[in-house]
Amino acid sequence: MKVAAFVAVVAFAVVASSADAQGLKRKPGLWEVQIGGSGMNMPNMSERLAQMPPEQRARVEAMMKERGMSFGANSMSTRMCLTPEEVKEESESLNSWLNKSRRESGCTSKAFKRTATEITFSGVCKEADGDTREVQGRVFDISPEHYSMEMTSRSKEHGERTMQQKARWLSSDCGNLK
Repeated sequence: MKVAAFVAVVAFAVVASSADAQGLKRKPGLWEVQIGGSGMNMPNMSERLAQMPPEQRARVEAMMKERGMSFGANSMSTRMCLTPEEVKEESESLNSWLNKSRRESGCTSKAFKRTATEITFSGVCKEADGDTREVQGRVFDISPEHYSMEMTSRSKEHGERTMQQKARWLSSDCGNLK
């Protein structure tokens, strides 16, 4: 899970640093984030839901719908509401948030390079079991309304994992989603 925390830090840093560097701030409103990959041991929610008693299944499905969550084979989609205040806070509190997240994730950055069209990164994370995981990736297609990311991580103990993430702005109205 430390790798996931590192990825979240990198993705946030990339979007926020792009906002600062180019005057691009994420638009407030309803966002959808799709995450997929291999080797990540994502739960098969369809199978899990099918094994639940009907009342529990209905509660879980209602909670997932309320949070804009859906699952597929090795993929997950979620929706989130980004308020104007959160957009403002992204750039204002970036440095303190990044420093705290780096300390808590147990990951260190090895490289961070920005070109006109993409950002590449690499790092090393120490897992709870003592294994070390090498992480590398890129973020591209960055705008106030979307961004994409690809990442690969490798360790001796757990092998290779890949992850793709696409985020897109859907609407200024978040509807019932909070």
